[in-house]
Amino acid sequence: MAPPTKSRLPAWNWKTFLILSFLSLLGGCGAKMAVPHPNPAELAEMMTLRKAGLEEYKKGNLEEADKITGQVLEMAERLLPAQSVELALIRMNRALILHSRQQFEASASESAKAAQALKNHPDEFRGYAQALALYGGSLVRLGKVEESVPVLQEAVRGYEKSGDLYTVSGLSAVAALGCQLYLLDQYEEAAKSVKQAREICDNPHAKVPLAKRLEILARFGDTALGKKQWELAMEQYQHALAFGKKNQVGFFELIPIQGGIAKARENLPAPK
Repeated sequence: MAPPTKSRLPAWNWKTFLILSFLSLLGGCGAKMAVPHPNPAELAEMMTLRKAGLEEYKKGNLEEADKITGQVLEMAERLLPAQSVELALIRMNRALILHSRQQFEASASESAKAAQALKNHPDEFRGYAQALALYGGSLVRLGKVEESVPVLQEAVRGYEKSGDLYTVSGLSAVAALGCQLYLLDQYEEAAKSVKQAREICDNPHAKVPLAKRLEILARFGDTALGKKQWELAMEQYQHALAFGKKNQVGFFELIPIQGGIAKARENLPAPK
């Protein structure tokens, strides 16, 4: 496989990439629905509404997408088996919209239910990992750091099993886990996630844009800086800077990283 094309796009946050990665999965699900004696007319209506909700989401009409996906989920809970893959994916679609509207409690609840259902289907590692990543991301946004760690750890394992670790979603889950471990002062465990993230970033075949790789590497520095771990922040930023220069990233993309280095340096204790 040819190495990925270098990107000049701005560094998006992990949530945005997570959202984009779900679209391809959620847009094509549902064709294999099978329920005992479903109402064909209601089932067809649900599928039409589901497609409409996704289209509204892609257009950025979150309020309308919220309304439609809420209606779709109500229908799905009535028409589909409780632990079916199809219902779980519709529930995850709903959680995604809620997350996008910053309704993180509701998003966490729906994505947790989706993950639990998908856990019972051994061939659904990809959907299971994505549901867990969305659940963990909602917990992060709620400030529930300790609760998010085991969820993100399981998400990373799911991405490893599905073969999707070297993707935007996989890398984002690894990075989110590492940052949360930093916040909990679990530096040894965090270092393992940092190492894993660097391996993904350095792999020329990883399906991750260059801008995203650089943003992830810099985020570790940002987190350490927020913890006032000046030496650690310096090391993380310098690694990100070296990565950017090696991959010929533009000057302006490196300015925030250089600013982080400067701030960390000015706070380092003077040598004795």
